[in-house]
Amino acid sequence: MHLVGTTADATPRMDERLLSSSGRPPGHPWLLLQDGPRLAPGHPLLLVVHGREGGHVPEGIERFASDLAGRRRAPVRVQALTADVVEDGARHPCLWLAPLLLLPGSHVRSDIPAIARRLQRDGHGVRRLPFLGAWPELLRMMREWVERERANGRRTVLVHHPLRPGLARRHLTTLQRRLGAELLPADQLRHYTPAHRSAALPLALAANRMSDSLQHRLRPHPPTGCTTDFEHVFPPLLDDPRCRTLLLRLLSALP
Repeated sequence: MHLVGTTADATPRMDERLLSSSGRPPGHPWLLLQDGPRLAPGHPLLLVVHGREGGHVPEGIERFASDLAGRRRAPVRVQALTADVVEDGARHPCLWLAPLLLLPGSHVRSDIPAIARRLQRDGHGVRRLPFLGAWPELLRMMREWVERERANGRRTVLVHHPLRPGLARRHLTTLQRRLGAELLPADQLRHYTPAHRSAALPLALAANRMSDSLQHRLRPHPPTGCTTDFEHVFPPLLDDPRCRTLLLRLLSALP
């Protein structure tokens, strides 16, 4: 596999304990950083994303990286997993690696460690974050979305990329229990008929074929009774203003 090149730093080597998992957000969102060695602010950040065919990075991710760099006053690069690696020529004693991936599939388990090893061979001091789908603050927000839909009489259907048996599928089953949502692989979407009033929540960071196809299943003015489409479709995470603000806040808080 060719690795997409733009910068970012993330992987589950520094596991979820790095993040706060308490019921209420603490003063600092990265729990273990409060007790660890103090780091000077402004270290560069590498965001690893899936990317589209040919190494294309969606515009929404590029804008997010630009806004994040402005907040951090430090370099932020994006690396797509579908593109060749692009080096900036510098060597950084501390480089944050943030995998903005939502499931612990082969990208998280294999590609992210490979990126970290390459960066270390090139002389970078790599500090890896957990993959995005394990961040407790994001999961709390998604749980709030599901509960809001339930209060409106709608069941939430979590639409995800098809998965092979293994860690990623087990994680998804845990996520289903934690959120209280139904699971639906994207390759079954065409034949799916909601049994109840439903909202679709795509597991997508930015717009992709899956989230685009869901827009065709949205009924703006649903009648009462049985439906064949979704009454509400959530946008990709970075297209939701509150979620985008949350991710900017979390990543801006890194030294």
